[in-house]
Amino acid sequence: MFSRGKLPGPLRQLQMDLRKLMLPYTALKLKEKKRNNLKDFLNVAGPMGVTHFLVLSKIKTSPVLRVAKTPQGPTLNCALVARRIFSRILL
Repeated sequence: MFSRGKLPGPLRQLQMDLRKLMLPYTALKLKEKKRNNLKDFLNVAGPMGVTHFLVLSKIKTSPVLRVAKTPQGPTLNCALVARRIFSRILL
């Protein structure tokens, strides 16, 4: 689970919530840098046994969640219309 581009605060929180949801099969403390690109993540995916990427990005119209199968699988693009973070759902 990583992002492409700069995410606003609520989407950053959604990204962390999705990482917590996917535990223990995701890296909760993954550090992303501006200079990282998709190739960098693909290069480490094979040795680490990563089979899918969840990529969260913000475009002009709405946020987009992409689910991609590595290394050359299909990609599912989903526009996020409504979203709730865990802190608003759980009491």
